[in-house]
Amino acid sequence: MKIKIKTSNIIYFLAISLFLGFIFLTPIQATEYTLDNLDSIEEWQINQDINEKRSEIQELNRQVEVYQKNINAKQRQLVSLNNQVNTLDQSIAKINLEVKAIEW
Repeated sequence: MKIKIKTSNIIYFLAISLFLGFIFLTPIQATEYTLDNLDSIEEWQINQDINEKRSEIQELNRQVEVYQKNINAKQRQLVSLNNQVNTLDQSIAKINLEVKAIEW
């Protein structure tokens, strides 16, 4: 029993195998920037700038939260101090009335 194989089929099969092998076995390399992809470089730089600004905004928001907490604490202290001053004023006024009552 003889099998007839055409030479063109063998060449076609080898060519397809080499092509697919080249596509799937070629290692992926890092992008080398050339003048052809200058837009990609600019886009990358803009994205870097945007990310940097976002980080700065997040840091500023953290600082705002800290300052707001400090302001709230100071406002509570102020209310407490005002209440203490009012209590002292009332006590002084009461004592003054008592002194006047004793003097008469």
